[in-house]
Amino acid sequence: MKAPDASHNAAMDLPESTRPGFGSWFILAVLVLLLLATVWVVYIARTSVGNGAVPTSGYVAMALGVGFFAGRRIWSNDARVLQQPKRLRRTAVSAMKAARK
Repeated sequence: MKAPDASHNAAMDLPESTRPGFGSWFILAVLVLLLLATVWVVYIARTSVGNGAVPTSGYVAMALGVGFFAGRRIWSNDARVLQQPKRLRRTAVSAMKAARK
């Protein structure tokens, strides 16, 4: 069995004029509708409360939550990359450098 060539990238075989299909547009439409629904719910919630003042502890809790989940995501991604064999990491790094040129 022949080993795959490290310099060959399947993503580069796609023509530049590749257009997104129906599935891509459908997913985009669903995500936009979810965003609009979220904005609508927040608007209704804010206007129905009247004076919806958020205490400082609420902002601190939001910042800690966002920081925790962002840090967790970054750490898990780094851990996944570091668990790869060295040859795979070198191939990924060289592919990224080639893509920048």
